[in-house]
Amino acid sequence: MQQSQNTYPNSAQKSNGVSEQFSNFNTDFDLGLFLYVLKKNILWVILVVGISLLGSFLYLRYTSPIYQSDAIIQIEKSNKANQLLNVDDYYETGDISAEIELLKSNLIAKNAIKRLPLEVSYYS
Repeated sequence: MQQSQNTYPNSAQKSNGVSEQFSNFNTDFDLGLFLYVLKKNILWVILVVGISLLGSFLYLRYTSPIYQSDAIIQIEKSNKANQLLNVDDYYETGDISAEIELLKSNLIAKNAIKRLPLEVSYYS
């Protein structure tokens, strides 16, 4: 019987050498080679970064915000015990500054403007 001849003499040593080169390639980082490749392909790097920045800007510019909330916190200073004991002072609370601030708030104004039929067209 004939044994198949390898085209490469010492093929075991060759495959060992290749795997050794790959393991060295995966563990070692050559800064000079990286900078050389970067310099050769600088146009592509700038192009990819520019397109990415432009795409992210356009996406953020033209998509509507998903989460938005508005809130008004109204804190009242009231003593319920005095109001209940003094029946004649129950309806007379001289402090209306909280109600004035509530009416001045942007949230109330925005809701009022949304409800009004302001989209009138005279030339239709």
